[in-house]
Amino acid sequence: TYLQLTKEDATERALHTRRILNQIRLKHRTDLSDAENLYFQRAAKLEYRLPQFYLTIKVHKKPIKTRPIVSCVNSYLNVFSKWLDYRFKQLIKYSPTYLKDSFQVLQELKALGPLPPQAKLFTCDAVSMYTNINSMHGLQTIANWIEEYNEEVPQDFPTELFLRVLEIVMTHNIFQLDDTYWLQTCGTSMGTSCACAYASLYWAYMERKHLIPRWKQKLPFLKRFIDDKFGIWLGTNEEFKSFVEEINSYSQLQWTTDGLNTSINFLDLTIRIGRNGCITTTTFQKPTNLHLYLPPNSAHPPGVIKSLIYGNLRRYWLQNTHIEDYISIAKQFANRLVARGYDKTYIIDIFTQAAKNLDGIL
Repeated sequence: TYLQLTKEDATERALHTRRILNQIRLKHRTDLSDAENLYFQRAAKLEYRLPQFYLTIKVHKKPIKTRPIVSCVNSYLNVFSKWLDYRFKQLIKYSPTYLKDSFQVLQELKALGPLPPQAKLFTCDAVSMYTNINSMHGLQTIANWIEEYNEEVPQDFPTELFLRVLEIVMTHNIFQLDDTYWLQTCGTSMGTSCACAYASLYWAYMERKHLIPRWKQKLPFLKRFIDDKFGIWLGTNEEFKSFVEEINSYSQLQWTTDGLNTSINFLDLTIRIGRNGCITTTTFQKPTNLHLYLPPNSAHPPGVIKSLIYGNLRRYWLQNTHIEDYISIAKQFANRLVARGYDKTYIIDIFTQAAKNLDGIL
């Protein structure tokens, strides 16, 4: 996965990559908007460093595990990666499984109406998604998306520049760890700004091209938030096994599932199939969530805590189908704020004001 380099080799490779990117950008400057050209011109005048590697510790895991991170902040390659991320957003919105947030889930589930008696829920998680996307296959897949769904691509989209820069970003990821230097040789470039959009569109092509056309009769609902899928299944258990096997046959990227259920946790929601096939939802919070809200002695303006309370109460109101579930989570929220150091009377006053506003808006 990684090739160790000498400091001199790493420095020379990084400079060479910078020269190539500048040449490509200048060659295609007429394909870019004035704002994009200005962005690159300003970026070319700044000083940069190599991306830095470090680990964070997952102390809640037993045994303790680590999360590898590459910080690409203030690296020249990431200037182009940010531009790629901006352009990716023009493509990914057309994915039928694209999911912005849990509010979109709530809206689309509500539009479904009651489900058939055999309906079940499921989730799937990708195993090390970024690492297990083969770079060459990923780049070809993005090119296929642009070619096959060309009618969705903006007319002024700089396809040639986009694909060339994407190739460089995904294959020239050099980073520093202490006094050692490394080149990533496979997988999605760690830490780069466009990694999330790249991985999302890569798998969206598999879903749109293969998965949905074949299973649409059994799959009335399928959404994915990066590496987390949520769907509704109308087929048998055996058919679901075949469905999962097919997902894992498209590439070296693999997906795991807990099987079919009538209740699942997805994002910050617990989703259930209730009586008469109606879907109900409640707020889901991980047991490891420490709820570290802004403390009362923070220097933030008073309006910030009001926004925190208003925003969370609105979210809880939308997420909880039954009023008793909303009341329960709102009480927990209030107690956590008091435990954080806020005056109970002050909290109650803001909660009362928020409740009146929610009643008028929602």
